[in-house]
Amino acid sequence: MSTAMSGIYYIDRKQQPLILTAQSYVAVQSKQQLIFFPQLEISSHASPLQRRPKAFLSLLQPDGIYLLTPAMRLLLLLGTLLLPTMASPCHFPAIFNFGDSNSDTGGLSAAFGPVPWPYGETFFKMPAGRYSDGRLIVDFSAESLGLPHISAFLDSVAANFSHGANFATSLSTILPQNVTLARGGYSPFSLDVQLKQFLQLRHRSRAVYRRGGVFGHLMPKEEHFARALYMFDIGQNDLTALYFQNVSATPYLSAALKELSRVVQTVYERGGRSFWIHNTGPLGCLPYVLVRVPPAASRLDSSGCSILFNALAEQFNTMLNETVAQLRKRLPLASLILTDIYSVKDSLFRRAAIYGFRIRASVASLLWPRRRRVQLRRRRLVRRHGGGGRHESPAGEVVKEAMEEDSLGRSSLH
Repeated sequence: MSTAMSGIYYIDRKQQPLILTAQSYVAVQSKQQLIFFPQLEISSHASPLQRRPKAFLSLLQPDGIYLLTPAMRLLLLLGTLLLPTMASPCHFPAIFNFGDSNSDTGGLSAAFGPVPWPYGETFFKMPAGRYSDGRLIVDFSAESLGLPHISAFLDSVAANFSHGANFATSLSTILPQNVTLARGGYSPFSLDVQLKQFLQLRHRSRAVYRRGGVFGHLMPKEEHFARALYMFDIGQNDLTALYFQNVSATPYLSAALKELSRVVQTVYERGGRSFWIHNTGPLGCLPYVLVRVPPAASRLDSSGCSILFNALAEQFNTMLNETVAQLRKRLPLASLILTDIYSVKDSLFRRAAIYGFRIRASVASLLWPRRRRVQLRRRRLVRRHGGGGRHESPAGEVVKEAMEEDSLGRSSLH
């Protein structure tokens, strides 16, 4: 039988131990890592897992330490809070989320214009403020806790904060950026701004809740702030920011993680105790990175991912591990869970066929539409201005700028 334990060690993909202080978790052993999820009643009789497919049941071992396929590792890690629980001690009346597009449920859309179709087509059947075809991890987490989807703090239309608030916006960074969104930069709602929004909500909601009425019912109760789950999923855009700024990675990431640590500690000082932190995924595998910063073939790994950006992501995650370890020492009453999202997403790219993806786009096919646009633009300019020689001309300067934009990818990132 499986054993419920506390203070378990979490082993990430690099075999670095981090202590979890969650009250009750069950360990599931895979080839690469230990995965944790709220305690399940696992037994040979009437187990909730017996309602799972037979393919999964065939993996169960007599000693209760289970060897999982990549597909089941993905299900357990991404669906941590979705698996059936039996009297789970984890009950959170609210979620307060900080992050970027990985968890934005309508913040950027409310501030700068609606997300267009086909976003939201699979679940919501319409754009729903998410840069996704459906729900995000924060949505699944809320559903599994019996909560409604968490309203974006910036959305003033039909917002309900009684079960928490989402401060994430797409293109957000940990450190504030100098390039505005209108000029192809980043969201102005960096992590320090999101913290200020949280503190404002916490302060003002008390008075509104005490007054009662319709608005009072839309505010979180005072005790919810101490019992809430605080989720952090941010840092991905800082990696592209430091690349475009051409700055050294280590000093930048040190400053970014120092800021993240400060924000977590500030929430802790305001009563927060439960923190769920995601590391960043394999940035070099994302199509928008491959299109905006097309690497040479020698700079791609066997899965067609950018070696440079994946190395940046791994460096960020290693430093994040150290940051969380230090936070555990400084915040003795906190439960800090660090989720290895990198391994989950990396598995999606490297084992695509296992998850049902039959055709994987090549880097060349991703880059073709953009290069084709540059070629057509060049032809139009040559016809308009004439020439074709090697002398400098206004048309040549424009073409040169277009080609530089294509090769360096110094435009906006989503």
